[in-house]
Amino acid sequence: NEEFKEATGALRTAIANEPAPFKSKVDPEIQKALTDAQATVDLAPTNDDSKLRAAQGVMLKQVNAVFADFPPELRPDPNVQPGGRPAAAPAN
Repeated sequence: NEEFKEATGALRTAIANEPAPFKSKVDPEIQKALTDAQATVDLAPTNDDSKLRAAQGVMLKQVNAVFADFPPELRPDPNVQPGGRPAAAPAN
């Protein structure tokens, strides 16, 4: 969650000089993603796997909504992990 907060702070800094209509669209979506991330963290002590997965799904949907505001060439590649490593193959 701390890394996510740092990353969203960096994103807000990066878009600080963008046109107001863009910022007014993206900023509330970033805030919602932060709220959803915190909700997931808040559920962690419950150890309720189904609730945690549901909360993570809500957060992921919101993060993807933020990504969708940017041109495709600026979006992260889902096939590459941070640091340039290929994403792990899904387990069968």
